[in-house]
Amino acid sequence: MLFPGEAALRRYMNEKPIPKGESLITSDMWSAILVDGIFMAALCLYFLDSGFIKELFKCDEIRCNDPKGDLVLLTAFFCFFVFINNFNKFNARTESLNLFEHITENRNFLIVVLIIFLLQTTFTYYGGEVLRTVGLTLVEWGYVLAFAFIIIPLDLARKFLRNLFFGNPVVQENS
Repeated sequence: MLFPGEAALRRYMNEKPIPKGESLITSDMWSAILVDGIFMAALCLYFLDSGFIKELFKCDEIRCNDPKGDLVLLTAFFCFFVFINNFNKFNARTESLNLFEHITENRNFLIVVLIIFLLQTTFTYYGGEVLRTVGLTLVEWGYVLAFAFIIIPLDLARKFLRNLFFGNPVVQENS
């Protein structure tokens, strides 16, 4: 639903056809999958194991039956995991350093990303017993969003280094 609506750009017409039997996944795609995947996995492990993070998302008497429990931390992690993947969609939709390149030409992308953010927030407050979630405070939401957003500058750094050492795969359009 997200990516088939991407604009058909002239620069795609300048690319050579991919020979039959050759992989559709390019070296740039592999670098994104590996670099971003390893970084996201490391962030997830850090989020769940870090004393610093645990101090930011503590249970209290109002939200948790057991103040020593980790329901707030696990709710924050659930949101972080969904949001980091949602932010990473912006990285995946273009090889360019400009994440907003032609973004308005794919309204479905923007709508689906917004719906995911809204549904996740709703699940947090109304998932309760079923999803084992509790509502987060505004400060906790700020931390979740900030930690999840880290994937954007990381992938921009990957793309910048790719351009610096291997050349820019994005051939500018003549329009």
